[in-house]
Amino acid sequence: MRKSWRFIIGALFKFSNRLSEVRAKKDASNREKIIDKLKKKLETGKPVIHKNKFLLIENKNKITKLDDEKIEVDKQFDGLKGYITNSGNQSSFKEIIDQYHNLWKVEKAFRMSKSDLRARPIFHQDTKRIKSHMVLCFVSLLVMKESEKILNRKKYTIEKTIEIMGKVGEGEIRIGNTKMPLESELDQEAKDILKLFLGH
Repeated sequence: MRKSWRFIIGALFKFSNRLSEVRAKKDASNREKIIDKLKKKLETGKPVIHKNKFLLIENKNKITKLDDEKIEVDKQFDGLKGYITNSGNQSSFKEIIDQYHNLWKVEKAFRMSKSDLRARPIFHQDTKRIKSHMVLCFVSLLVMKESEKILNRKKYTIEKTIEIMGKVGEGEIRIGNTKMPLESELDQEAKDILKLFLGH
């Protein structure tokens, strides 16, 4: 069964797979939990979702029992992790896997653009203003990502850096016609952060 599955997928996509003992245990554990829940529901007559792959459905969508054959087939895939990409992708299997493992960076960038940079909602109506807004958000995201690379040298996060540097400022005191500059003192963390950027 596994060989034919690999062949079918391989005919449609560029496919890479590998087995993991840790994943195999997790897959087996998850399956047993699902089966236990289904057994309890079937025994008590509670409704179950027809789409569940472990159920035997007969006589006009009537669920009769668990499908032991499907369960055994599912066990064959324990520990198998597959990566699928389009057939035109010329990357090696290692490159495909590495790219997949970097997806969290893309997801993080989307979260940053939505929350930290407030890319949406957009309140502009003019097309040029909307485009300008998105360009500014993109440039800001680029600056944030580059800043992260620099800050990682000292294990600082963007959030922590904003908190530290937000306390730094300068102002001016006026007493009559006299003006006196007022600057906040830099603590050690603020100095370390500035050194990172000034030395970059």
